[in-house]
Amino acid sequence: MQARLALISFLIGLLCGCTGVSAVKPDGSGLPASLKSEQVSVVAFSGLPLKVMTPGEVMATTNATAKTSTEAIVTDVVTLVTDALTRPVGAPAAVPDASYLIASSLRDLFKENLSLNLDAVSVSYAGEAPETELNAVGRYTLEVSTDVNLLAYRPLAWTTYQYMLQAHARLLAPDGTILWQNACQVSPVAPDPALQLDRHDFQFNDGQRLKDVMQVAADRCAKSMAPTKRS
Repeated sequence: MQARLALISFLIGLLCGCTGVSAVKPDGSGLPASLKSEQVSVVAFSGLPLKVMTPGEVMATTNATAKTSTEAIVTDVVTLVTDALTRPVGAPAAVPDASYLIASSLRDLFKENLSLNLDAVSVSYAGEAPETELNAVGRYTLEVSTDVNLLAYRPLAWTTYQYMLQAHARLLAPDGTILWQNACQVSPVAPDPALQLDRHDFQFNDGQRLKDVMQVAADRCAKSMAPTKRS
């Protein structure tokens, strides 16, 4: 809920504008003509770990209101059994960083659609990019930050997990003015096999299925945010 409110607040700011923000044009029109001759840095704000929401965790939260000790024991046993039967088995040695994946894909789209010169993606571990303070570094900078990085079980298929991703990005001028900004949300309610994995997929091939799912979501996120191709 907090992540959804944060995204809504960001979108409201996106539409309304604020001090230090140029006219926001998600399609990329209106950017300085001189931008093509500049070298643009790309920063992915890391630090938001992948969260996995299991049926057992939800049941534990719901069962916390058990009225008697007997009810508490029964609900605890049911919760433990449910968790054992539905929780992902194993974990990849290294889970991809969502912000980095999005930034890499968005960088390629900026380069292709707007013919810009962009640096390789650098990673900042300071957490989310602040939305009220500008990070002027004396050069044009494309920033990407992740708001939601979640695997949640499917309500009618408790051993199947579907990936959900929300993020936002902005392009800053050397003086800190926001030239462009946009947000994305890849969190379908309906089942989407391209974003799903079985609980046993975590232990096979070093969790390659999870990595593939996160890449698909990152590419979708970047594509939905990126400015359209300019002639």
